[in-house]
Amino acid sequence: MLSVQKYLKNISFEFIYRRPLFYICIAYIAGIVISYTFRPHLIAQIVLFATAVIISLFTYLKRQDITVLILLDVMFFGIFYSMLFFNVNSMYESGREYVLDVMVYDSPMIEDYRTSYIVKPEKGQAILLNVYNSNKIYKYGDTLRIRVKTEIPKGETNPGGFNYRDYLKKKGIYATASISEKDILYIGHKIDIRTPFINSREWIENIINKLYPGKEAAFLNSLIIGDRTDLESDVEDSFINTGIIHALAISGLHVNILLLFIFYVLKLFKLSEVKRNITALSFIGFYTLTVGAMPSVTRAFIMAAVVLIGNTYDEEIDVLSGIALAAFIILFINPLNLFDIGFQLSFGATLAILLIYRKLSGLIPFKGYIADAVSSTISAEIGVLPVSIYYFFRLPVYSLLANLIIVPLIPVIFVLGIISIILGSIFWPMSYIFVFLNTMLIRLSIAITGQISSLPYSAIPMQRPYIAVIAAYYIFVFISLGFIKISYDRYVSACLALFIFLGIYFEPICRNMNITFIDVGQGDSSLIRHGRTKILVDAGGSVKSKGSDFDVGEDVLIPFLLSNHVTSIDVVFVSHTDNDHMGGLLPLIEKMKVKHIFLGEEPENNALFNRLKETARSKNIPISYLKRGDRVSLGKINIQVLNPSENKEDVNNTSLVFKLSYKDADVLYTGDIEMKGEADMLKSDMDLDADILKVAHHGSSTSSTRVFLDKVKPAVSIISVGKNNYGHPDDEVLLRLSEYSRVYRTDNDGAVIINTDGKYIKVKSWSDKYGL
Repeated sequence: MLSVQKYLKNISFEFIYRRPLFYICIAYIAGIVISYTFRPHLIAQIVLFATAVIISLFTYLKRQDITVLILLDVMFFGIFYSMLFFNVNSMYESGREYVLDVMVYDSPMIEDYRTSYIVKPEKGQAILLNVYNSNKIYKYGDTLRIRVKTEIPKGETNPGGFNYRDYLKKKGIYATASISEKDILYIGHKIDIRTPFINSREWIENIINKLYPGKEAAFLNSLIIGDRTDLESDVEDSFINTGIIHALAISGLHVNILLLFIFYVLKLFKLSEVKRNITALSFIGFYTLTVGAMPSVTRAFIMAAVVLIGNTYDEEIDVLSGIALAAFIILFINPLNLFDIGFQLSFGATLAILLIYRKLSGLIPFKGYIADAVSSTISAEIGVLPVSIYYFFRLPVYSLLANLIIVPLIPVIFVLGIISIILGSIFWPMSYIFVFLNTMLIRLSIAITGQISSLPYSAIPMQRPYIAVIAAYYIFVFISLGFIKISYDRYVSACLALFIFLGIYFEPICRNMNITFIDVGQGDSSLIRHGRTKILVDAGGSVKSKGSDFDVGEDVLIPFLLSNHVTSIDVVFVSHTDNDHMGGLLPLIEKMKVKHIFLGEEPENNALFNRLKETARSKNIPISYLKRGDRVSLGKINIQVLNPSENKEDVNNTSLVFKLSYKDADVLYTGDIEMKGEADMLKSDMDLDADILKVAHHGSSTSSTRVFLDKVKPAVSIISVGKNNYGHPDDEVLLRLSEYSRVYRTDNDGAVIINTDGKYIKVKSWSDKYGL
């Protein structure tokens, strides 16, 4: 048998050799990842960290090499230190009323019907405060007395879903609250160290909004101050689909452009190199704090500072060490930044360009600007491709084309924007020609990006890559480009490539039947899997509110399916055509493969259903209608349709009701059926007995009568419900259901997951793993 040493003896890591900062940063990041993944006990980590330090000191006193021990010390420090951030709980209680004196802690986020503020007590945690239907706008530094009933943000409510609690925690926010103007008393105004930066950001935003039309102003605000609040969703989607969303995010590109612009202006004053560098860094530092010191900008500032200081003192600069220093500082300020998509994309792209660019440019047969642009673009794409797919669930096919056309326009738009802001703040007619030119360039960029995005297969939906696939991808890249030298590298690379290819398309096979009742807010949707069969029952949820771009299909269902490695659906059963049961189906069939759609009675004059029929026809998806007595077999899963009957009823009572059977396990799906529909099924003397009941109409008092439950006799009842103004679920219904079964509800439990071998049934809520 060949020994492992034979294969490993030729491994070389020359690209990180003699870079202690790099190793220290990697060890620190490893500690953060361990802390986040395993959440070890705080006391145990203090003991381990202290023990590691003591061992290191004794080893050092014995004059032995302590390099590995130092890295272990850093890793244990990373575990211990990051736990101080991860383990911070909210000081507020959900549903409790507080009277607080707070300060407005950032610029307000203004929408049509709601204004959101980050407010913070003098000694306490920040709250995201939503004020509805108020004409008064408060500014940073305003002090208010508020009467609020706080809510704790939800964590991850679906497998692979968005963790709103962690998202807000990264911003230092630990509770949310919604109030009206009458609950606010203005006290006064405070000025602190952040005031000049917040005021500068608001000043820039106001100038841009005065000089530019709405869509172009939103584009420029995103580009210059990182505010995407008013950026239209179709514009943002087109930039994501073409793989150039980084162009709209403030990054090293923008900081470098600004730095060059400042140096050009400073040349007019004939300053010494030291004074010029200090002045430029001061401006860049002020800009970094003005835009909120987001990770990508902070990285660019630190690296610029390292380079300029090194040049000033004629010191050789190691850029990789500079990147490591920037990452360490950012993660020391807040370890949660490691899980920020901006941090990952920014550092990933920068590292990739640094490591890959030269090797790639040598392979291109032509030279010049286009060759440099192609090399840097492909390098960045190689570096961030798996990360981009992990978060956005799509492969941008025309990314290189879009980067070559659009990215060169961004510096011009950025500089023209800066010039127009400066001139517009002095005397706005002076800026007119720059505003006009920039408006044309912005419109051209949006139009070209939109056209590329609309090309066939511009963005291929991709399932979330497995961690093992991502790891194999980067090992493959490192071996292929010669960063890791290993015996039989061609065979190893071929095996890795095959593993990556298979891993991209691999969908796990469910030996048992698995049902996930998805948390879609106020609505219904569940995924059933067995073997390779995938069934979706309903695709609705919380309806898009005024002024919001939220779409349950785009924002919940598709990410849930792709993050759980579901790329196609065999059958969709739609109980009825109300928005909270069908609202997310349209984007689903537009972006994923769906083979068949089943409904109950065909509705009349339903605009949403008419759009569905038209889209399904264009995608060659058949729509069939079911009635009482029909049966559908899908592998080992059998469907017996119990409703609608031939009696014409209202839309709720013509809901598609069916009994799903897998071996000895039965699940009763009831749509939004009400008492009248329940009574009609009872009269027909059908077998309604079921182990699991999907409770009708979100637990409304109009359904789940005692006589109906006597017939069903469920052991488990699932209520799919979200925050609502309808009183769902009804208290009496909850009490009734609890007499028969264990009751789960998605608003409290998150996704409810059922696994059965056809005999035994296991039920768990996602809140068991991620507390809501």
